[in-house]
Amino acid sequence: MKITANGRILGLNNIIALVLCSLAYLAATPAAAQISLQDSFSDDTPNSMPNGPEVGDATYGTGLLVGVHIGQYAVTEAGGEKLLLISTNGIPGGQDNGTLIEYNPLPMTGQALTVKYDFGVSPGGNQVAVNSWMQEIILAPLGTNLGLYWSSDQKLYMGQTAPGQSSFSVRDLAFSYQVGQLYSIEWQVNIDTDQFGLTIDGTQVASAVSLGTDAVSFRQLIFANNFNTSGSSLIDNVVIATVPEPSAWILLLSGIIPAAAGRRYRRIHLGQVRGTHDHF
Repeated sequence: MKITANGRILGLNNIIALVLCSLAYLAATPAAAQISLQDSFSDDTPNSMPNGPEVGDATYGTGLLVGVHIGQYAVTEAGGEKLLLISTNGIPGGQDNGTLIEYNPLPMTGQALTVKYDFGVSPGGNQVAVNSWMQEIILAPLGTNLGLYWSSDQKLYMGQTAPGQSSFSVRDLAFSYQVGQLYSIEWQVNIDTDQFGLTIDGTQVASAVSLGTDAVSFRQLIFANNFNTSGSSLIDNVVIATVPEPSAWILLLSGIIPAAAGRRYRRIHLGQVRGTHDHF
């Protein structure tokens, strides 16, 4: 059976149209997130240490920079929810303590990373300085690290390190928090553009901020407090997820067009030869 030239062109056009429609759909449809770490503490026992996340691999420990460990943590219940409670005595003169949730590095090329958690400072205690309570995202040692600081004046500050430096530059987010209230935190890191954003309770407080370098890995999510702070804080619903960027899918599907065209050409060419041979 012969295939006409018009028929052959129509077949290739159908392939191209299908790919273009797929690209348009991917651009308009959010990609499904792949959860790498999830810990809601829902399967943990109150008044005990957490037994590990529901998804992923994590290590819980008490931070130590100088002196001895004085911080402790345990699962607690509040309002029918299970949360992780961090407690610290805060002795001046060199004590550091807090809860550390550590997740192994994961490939981030062509992906968007989101880090979500609920956090709140409990009533009571003595908060000291800008970094009274803190969460830090470690993307690379000595640089490309992000921090959220809960200060003693009940304001939130964002920290960021420059590549090759260990100290954070701190910026006032113009966001005040209330003691005794949980806040939903979400960090967004765009690997294609090497930018990040930060959302607090649905309010975008930072957007399209440059990382200053190429982000290629995720190392740790740290919950801690400074040396002199005493009191407690609560953590819940920790989620680390990666979302494929549209550009990655576009590159993949865009390669289908020339591949399909080449394959179609070979089929057409062979069909013409077979057709000629059939006429002899």
